[in-house]
Amino acid sequence: MHVPLLFSLFVLCFGQAIGQEGPWSERSRLMPDRLRDLPVGLTLYHTPNPNYPEPNTDPSPKATKYVWKHATCVRSEVGPLTVVAAGSFIWYGPERGWKENMQLDRKKFSRSFNCPKGLLEGSQTYCYDDNYRYGNQLFAGDALWFIIAEDAQGKRYKGTGLIETEATLLKEHTTASQTGQTWKAQPQKSQLSWTGYGAIGEYSLTGTVKLAKGSLSMEAEKVTGGQFVIDLKTLQHSSEDLLRHLHDKDFFHTKRYPTATFELDHIVDGLAKGQLTIKGKTQPIEFPVTLAQSTEALVVKGTAVFDRTKFDIQYRSPSYFPDLGSKGIRDDVQLAFELHFSPQ
Repeated sequence: MHVPLLFSLFVLCFGQAIGQEGPWSERSRLMPDRLRDLPVGLTLYHTPNPNYPEPNTDPSPKATKYVWKHATCVRSEVGPLTVVAAGSFIWYGPERGWKENMQLDRKKFSRSFNCPKGLLEGSQTYCYDDNYRYGNQLFAGDALWFIIAEDAQGKRYKGTGLIETEATLLKEHTTASQTGQTWKAQPQKSQLSWTGYGAIGEYSLTGTVKLAKGSLSMEAEKVTGGQFVIDLKTLQHSSEDLLRHLHDKDFFHTKRYPTATFELDHIVDGLAKGQLTIKGKTQPIEFPVTLAQSTEALVVKGTAVFDRTKFDIQYRSPSYFPDLGSKGIRDDVQLAFELHFSPQ
């Protein structure tokens, strides 16, 4: 059930359910009571979404018959925040509305989202990779996930994300529609290399970095979105001195910002467009790519070029220090990649 339809149902039942108790008492409003009046400061999303079940291959005697596999990810858009509450509401239709479901305290959140002490660093993405739903019957439903976090001054913010779980098996859905397919990145097969250049001449240095995770969404053979996380702690170069410098505050400051993220909007006519986040700074970026696809594999190749100064990396930049001459380092950094995917 989609949000516009949900809201229509809310409006239809307004006036006859106002007095009902529970987490959603004011039926003219979209949000459950607990989430209203809080400003939005977090981006919360699920992938893949909508989510389709698969037969559960777990051999355990207590295993359920079906599993809905998806990940839930969050990032703060307003700087460092500390999580104070997280969980979900289940939609039971216009008669009963939203009912509280899963609740995560800070300890459970920290473990599930791999987020020490529940601290969300600004613009860094944290994911609950195995946020699976299990059941012995095929049934559809909608869950509204939420996270509430506060800043150092005690001001609270929210993030919400609706996950649509469907009753049609993933294989049947894919065969019937040939749309809505999700491809999961294979980090061990994927390759990424970076290159930086001297401000004068063709002097350059090249190293590698690893992909932590990623996915692509496709509909009608067109890429309609994607999320990628790069593990900056895996930056490599043959020079130990340079490597230490890349990890320190002058460059990527990987102790504080261990990952970079790329939110892909779409790929149209061989041009990828999206949002790149490094050191808590987010900037739009576009670059050419090529895709090679079969029924069991997808390979995406390309080279992205980004201006490091837009991500608070100004060390020896000619734009900030014009008198450095040959000791300067170009603002542009190249990231060449070959990403391998398998169908999810």
